[in-house]
Amino acid sequence: MKKMSRPATMIVMGILLLLFVSSVLLLARNQNIFSTLASVFHKRPAAPKDSTPVWLATGSPDGTYYRLGKQIAAVGQTQGLNIQVCATRGSYDNIRLLQEGRVSLALAQIDALDAVVVHHQSAEISSGFKDDAEACNPHPEPERSAEKPVLVTYLYNEMVHVILRPHFYVNSLADLKRDAEHVWLGPCRSGSRETARRLLQASGLVESDIDQRFSDCNGPNGQNSMNQTNPWTVASDRLLAPIKGNRPYLNAFFWTRAVQTIDQPPQGSLKPDKDAKSNPPGIADKDRDPIYCLLDGEAHIAALPPEVIDRLAMDNLYVETAIPLDAYGGKRLKQGLPTVGVPTVLTAAESLKAEEIRYLINMIKNNKSIIEQGTGVELDLLERKVAEHEHLAGFVHAGAQSHLKGPDLRFVWLTAIGSLAFFLLFLLIYRPPRWLTANPSAVSYTILLFVILLLLWCGFAFKLTQAEGRFNPNFETTATSMRTMLFYVVGSFRDRKPMTRQGENLIAWALFVIPLVFGWLTSDIIKEGVRKLSRWLAGAINRAGAQSAAGWLFSIARALKRPGRKHASVPDP
Repeated sequence: MKKMSRPATMIVMGILLLLFVSSVLLLARNQNIFSTLASVFHKRPAAPKDSTPVWLATGSPDGTYYRLGKQIAAVGQTQGLNIQVCATRGSYDNIRLLQEGRVSLALAQIDALDAVVVHHQSAEISSGFKDDAEACNPHPEPERSAEKPVLVTYLYNEMVHVILRPHFYVNSLADLKRDAEHVWLGPCRSGSRETARRLLQASGLVESDIDQRFSDCNGPNGQNSMNQTNPWTVASDRLLAPIKGNRPYLNAFFWTRAVQTIDQPPQGSLKPDKDAKSNPPGIADKDRDPIYCLLDGEAHIAALPPEVIDRLAMDNLYVETAIPLDAYGGKRLKQGLPTVGVPTVLTAAESLKAEEIRYLINMIKNNKSIIEQGTGVELDLLERKVAEHEHLAGFVHAGAQSHLKGPDLRFVWLTAIGSLAFFLLFLLIYRPPRWLTANPSAVSYTILLFVILLLLWCGFAFKLTQAEGRFNPNFETTATSMRTMLFYVVGSFRDRKPMTRQGENLIAWALFVIPLVFGWLTSDIIKEGVRKLSRWLAGAINRAGAQSAAGWLFSIARALKRPGRKHASVPDP
């Protein structure tokens, strides 16, 4: 065997340790070596040289989309990007404006984008907005007359809110059809309305029944008056208005919106007047979100039934989630409310230059906290990637490929595992511990005990990933599930609770089985049996004429530590 000097051994071990640390850092940043080198040597995207306005379609002025668009435009003004915000009626209007070339950017729900670009559903501008569409870039460029909407980035999760009048209750969403004339599904041709329709379908209503009973978008009637500038404010006023005479009122309405968790407005009650008209806002409350008026006026949000959530969660577009207890300033909700979430995305015209899209994404990333403080919404999906098997993977803008497509980390994982394994091997060869060779039976018992516990840990983590991984980021992969189980062991599981009954059962079984097996294996009777098994295995190996792996490593280590002396060769097996 060729001898290796001590300095050479130390250099090799140092290189292996450096490779391992570098691989761990790359994995923590979700990057591979190629993307890291590209980010180092590639020039950062520069701001556009011209000041041509870039129009962004958002939503109603009293909604989250409009506030988010205003914040992005305000940040863009400081970064040399001229973004003009356009108020619309919702996702389908935005996508249609994008297709017509009137706007270059648009906010939309992921299910609306999927319906249009993947399933080729028509996106017509709502009838109440056709007269106002000219305000969105009144002079569109002719060459952008037939645009293709493509994905730029994920932003945040919107949650379905089924808001009920004070002291009004329903057993299921299907019961709302009995009072359909006083139930509003949302603005016509909006993403919120389409999500409400899918919720009703998951509750047992057929599509024709929904069209017949909730017909406010089929023609002019009383509820169609809410398809105006501030529909959510009008709906909130009608929900809190007293039921009196022939005045319009609502018992329930659906609102798919972001949950306010950052920089909440001051608490206080803004009650509607007797005629159910929107109160003139004060100076401090001019931008007040209608949801605060609803909750302060004793309206309540209904929890969705588990079976409805499970049916919608089977679609990759929706996730099972819950409105947290501390939402909307806290003290307004008595408990967390199970519901369905749908991501909000930023889309763009395919004709936009890749450099402009890369600059826009970097601008949003670098000013994420400013945008969050201005809108009250956490952009928790900004780093989300598009999986290769998803339908929208083929509809990503060229400038967003590096942002939305996840890097291939197989080489990084191989480097991390390989460098760690070789480092430990060299460490054992250079300085083998005495406990490794002094009592092989005890070593075998310890290794066997850890292997059994590791198999149990990995098995439960794998099953938790299957049960929770679709909609719970704490159990998204086997590794994250193993980490979450550790938090349960130490008692720190407040924000890591499973969302399904299967997940709760698996956690309960894991917390019961793993300590039970550990105690069973460490009991005196089992310990003695395992030690006898270990001694028998060691004796069987010796009888076969083979030296144990630990002794073989020990002999190699002695040869490396004293290179000047001759040692007897290891006998052949």
